[in-house]
Parts: sequence; structure tokens; C-alpha cells
Amino acid sequence: MTAREDRVVMVATRSGKVPARVEWTVSNPAVAAITPRGSTADIKATSPGRAVVTARVDGRTASTALTVADEPELRFGTIRWAVAPIAGMTARPLIEASRVDDDGADLFAVDADPMKRFAVVRALTARGTLVWQATVRGTPWAGDRFGGLLARLGPLDQPSRTLARFDRPRSKVPAWRYKARGDIDDFAESDDGTIYLTVQTHPRLNARNENSQIVVLDGKTGLETGHFALPASTWQTTGNCVPKGTLVRRPSELGSLGEA
Repeated sequence: MTAREDRVVMVATRSGKVPARVEWTVSNPAVAAITPRGSTADIKATSPGRAVVTARVDGRTASTALTVADEPELRFGTIRWAVAPIAGMTARPLIEASRVDDDGADLFAVDADPMKRFAVVRALTARGTLVWQATVRGTPWAGDRFGGLLARLGPLDQPSRTLARFDRPRSKVPAWRYKARGDIDDFAESDDGTIYLTVQTHPRLNARNENSQIVVLDGKTGLETGHFALPASTWQTTGNCVPKGTLVRRPSELGSLGEA
């Protein structure tokens, strides 16, 4: 922070629940003044230096280090906040969230188990506030249109037939789980939150009996609202191509599914 800058900090459990009573302290009152407001606290920088802000709830504490810079504005590239990596885990690329209200997340930080058994997801605001945290036994995939996270359940980075939605406890859109009839290959979302999945089956590893289809889900409930089969030309990769006198190729209108 810079001198005379204001910030609001908040404490919450890993699931996102907010305690009613919190005891707030600052190690160096000469650097920053703190005004408790229940689960949140107003921090006002007063002079350059370092301090530690601590929240205590039922005998448990959480702390954050604070640095007040001796300059009117923070220089370009200065780290405004940072979330410590989880020990023993492998950090993965951030996932963008679709924030829908003041309580929603702006991004998801993902730390994966080296054995690919699970991932720890931390939903954060653009100011670094933890909205919720959860252990996902699957592959975090993308944020949805309602501020939640979509994930494919099962071993990380492996084919999955189950899509699940995760979100904060106070979300107006509930968590859900959808079991597909085959492997979930890809997905897309519309502006109203409708989810389109490409699902492919591999019966007995026989290419002739394979099929691929689009499944339409209600993004708020996870219920299937429709499905239709795709022609084999959009997904088959086996067989011989017979040249013809005239061949016209154009990009598929279905996105990354291939050429039609």
C-alpha cells in the first residue's frame, strides 16, 4: 500500500463461511490503523514501514503481512497482494471466473496433487480476498456464467464422464453433478449460462461403434435439456480418404470439433 491508502480485509473459513465475531490486531500501529467491523476490518496506512495484521477466531489465527511504501504511487509491476502456494502441491495456471455479484470470485488459483489425485481450488477476488476454498477430486476446467467453477471429476488430466459445479455456500446457483453417457471431450457456454458438451463413447474400443454427440445442460441446475448426434465426419480420425475431382474444405461451425 501507499501512505494514506485504504484497504478492506476479510477473514473466512476455507469453505467461505464468515464468522460473526473476529478479534483484529495490528503489530505496528505507527504503520497502519485498523478499524474492526466484525468479519472485516478497515486498514488505513499512516506511514512507511511493515506490519502484520492478525485475525483471531475461537483460538485460531490468520495473519497477513503489510508493507506501506514510501512513495505517492506504487510503481508499475509492484505486487499488491500475493497468495502463498500450498506446500507439496504443483501450481497450475489461473482460471478466470465470471463474477456476477459483489460476493463472487474473479479468478481461481489451482494447486494440484503431484500424484494427480485431487486439486485444491481457491476462489479469489481481484483484491486477493479468499471467497471460498475446496478440494476438488478432479480437473478444474473453467468458470461458468454464474461465478462458479466447472470441473471434470476423476483423476487429473484423465478422461471423465462426470461434470460438476462448485461455488461458495451463499451462492444463489446450487452445486450440481452431471453424469454423461461417454467421455466428455470439450464444452462451450452461451451468454445465458447454457452448457454444451461434446460427449464421445468408445464401446469395446471398436471404432465402428463409436459415436459422438452434443449434450445441452441447464447451467443453473445441471439438468440435461437436449442432445443430438454428430455426423461421423466431424469426429472420426480413422479410415481412408478417397480423393474426388473437386474438394472444398471449410472450418467447422462447431468450433474445435474438426472440419465438416
